Amino acid sequence: MENKNMTIAQSLLKNTLARTTAEIINRLGSALFWIFVARTLGLTALGVLAFGLSLFSFFHTVSTLGLGAVVIRDVAREHSKAGIYFGQTVRFGCVLAVSATLIMLGFSRLTYTGPEAKMAASILAAALVPASLFYWSKSLLCAGERMPLIAVARLGENIFKVAVGIAVLVWWNGDVTGMATVIFFSKVISALIAYYFASRFAKPVWKMNVTLLKYLRQMTPSFALIAMMNSLFWTAPVIILTHTAGEQQVGLFGAAYKLVDIILSFILAYGQALFPVASRSLGQSTEQFRIIINQSIKYAVRLSLPVAIAVCGLAPHIIHILYGETMLQASPVLRILAGMIVPFSMVPVLAYSLVSQHQQKYDVLANSLAAMAVIALSLVLTPLYGASGAACSVLAATSIFWAIEWVSVRSKIYGVAKWNNKPHAKPGNGHSITIKWFLKIKQAKSA
Repeated sequence: MENKNMTIAQSLLKNTLARTTAEIINRLGSALFWIFVARTLGLTALGVLAFGLSLFSFFHTVSTLGLGAVVIRDVAREHSKAGIYFGQTVRFGCVLAVSATLIMLGFSRLTYTGPEAKMAASILAAALVPASLFYWSKSLLCAGERMPLIAVARLGENIFKVAVGIAVLVWWNGDVTGMATVIFFSKVISALIAYYFASRFAKPVWKMNVTLLKYLRQMTPSFALIAMMNSLFWTAPVIILTHTAGEQQVGLFGAAYKLVDIILSFILAYGQALFPVASRSLGQSTEQFRIIINQSIKYAVRLSLPVAIAVCGLAPHIIHILYGETMLQASPVLRILAGMIVPFSMVPVLAYSLVSQHQQKYDVLANSLAAMAVIALSLVLTPLYGASGAACSVLAATSIFWAIEWVSVRSKIYGVAKWNNKPHAKPGNGHSITIKWFLKIKQAKSA
């Protein structure tokens, strides 16, 4: 049992570090790119790009149908399925991405935005196809616990985006259209790198597998709804803010959110690293699964609380250092968004614990109610308070999101904060198991 604990701990630590590296690279690259755009092109240009990227994020998420979670869960438990899953998902995923591209092009033309915003959205729509290829390749690599390779793909994407983006801005007087084009090619680079690594892990089987496609079709309603609602949760405030308060307010919201997003990347990285490990451990020991989830939630809260307090207290200084005096209006927005860090720190762990046990219908409920809440609140608050109203909407909806996930896990699976009377399940022993894992890992590395 101890060896099994060590294997899970080592895998979780390795995957978390690698996934965190990938997410940090992605978020920091995005933040650097964002800061240069804000300082060079101004607040309005920032808002235009934020609008286009929000549309891109929504249509990309919808085009995947959320089935990457199915790939990770199933392939993590049985690696022999990797090639079949990879070939089938890449093929129909690209078809869906092309369809989403056409829909996004049409939608961007119908929005009440300027010609520059429409052009940027059109260029970003074309990036949906390479983004789809990256998504399915990343899902396979996650299932195989090849997280460092995802970090390499992200590194390639962001080196190109930041280096070429700065060059275009400084030496060629680039505009919003140029920045959207840079983002498009950065997505192509990450897709090609990720596909190369994924195809080395498992050769894609292109021959149509009717049985698998039927199974994925059965999974689609729940996971597609999760993906759609989750995407609405993150993108609706920006889209509504664009129409109710204008692109300058979107720029303020985007500037603050990009900084919080870096912190959220750590949370998401751990959740994504946990998912394949939890799925695999569940097939071996329900006991071990319980301990992993409980410890994950406990430490998520302990680590996120001081970070949230620090960001809230230092918000004006952070904005001033990174964006300059002209963007100090984003300080209250950053303070509000900092409040979402603690409740959100538990959401990925709770969500993946539900999906691991095929209880995704409760994750659907949480995502749906949170999305409806953020839309309703944004419609009320953004016309009155602009970017601060959008931030309040996200904070309130995140709290609702967490509450529903928490109640669902406690009532439908097991008590997250309620420990059994068995010796192995007491908090102290769970804590000692975690300490033993990491001490032994450290000893093994130093040996």
